[in-house]
Amino acid sequence: MEAACQGLGMLLAKRILVEDSIKAGDLVIAHENSFSSHSHHYLIVNKNRENLYQVNQFKQWLLESLS
Repeated sequence: MEAACQGLGMLLAKRILVEDSIKAGDLVIAHENSFSSHSHHYLIVNKNRENLYQVNQFKQWLLESLS
């Protein structure tokens, strides 16, 4: 999570683990869709990096892989 907060990558995590960082504005949910599982996980990224080409490519790949 620290690496994502510093803008060094993305994070796939349970929302409860990143809730405080999202509320503080350090992290944002990179994609609005969640996936059905026993527990919800969210793709999280530093708010300053959410529109980078590489981030969008990874989101697209992940969505295609999970569908």
